[in-house]
Amino acid sequence: MILDGAQLGAVPVLSEEKIPQQTTFTSAVFLPETLIPDNEGAYRRIRNQFAANRARDLEGLFYRYEKICHRRSLPWRTKWFARGLSYLYDLTAKYGYSFESAFVAIVIVQIAFGFGYSIASGRFGVPGQLDGTVAVFTLSQVVKPFELFSAKDSLSPVYQMVAGTDPSAWWTFSALAHSLISITLVALFILALRWRFRRE
Repeated sequence: MILDGAQLGAVPVLSEEKIPQQTTFTSAVFLPETLIPDNEGAYRRIRNQFAANRARDLEGLFYRYEKICHRRSLPWRTKWFARGLSYLYDLTAKYGYSFESAFVAIVIVQIAFGFGYSIASGRFGVPGQLDGTVAVFTLSQVVKPFELFSAKDSLSPVYQMVAGTDPSAWWTFSALAHSLISITLVALFILALRWRFRRE
């Protein structure tokens, strides 16, 4: 069954016994009307069939579709937090299916925070010039998170040059948010990368 590039308006039905060897869904698009709560079970059934046949790539793809359907079954009023986290997981890593998306999300977050740090510290210069000190400060939030919570006299020179010797509450909150977001995205990237190696 080759459905490469197809636009699918319904959940496909596969043989219960054995999946055809050449089953592919490369660049196939499931139309929005197929990603509804009622189809969660159908996507789960297909995912389990691919898992039983050790077709890991397609198992991961249909796991994503299953989770999208599940997310859309959650009521906004009572499950807004769970639904929001689920959406962010899909947005950043496609429910573990795409480590590329997770990596891009990490890069975008670092650029956005780096840009903000550069402006807030008054170090923003001519466009096109990279401020190495701000870049090191930004990446430090990933590799050395929460350092701004340490004693003032133990702050590294890079932190003092960017955030000052006595960081304000704004700097502390920003660094905390940056570290938490970055750690989460790195974890998602590692999980997605692990899933990719499992599929290969």
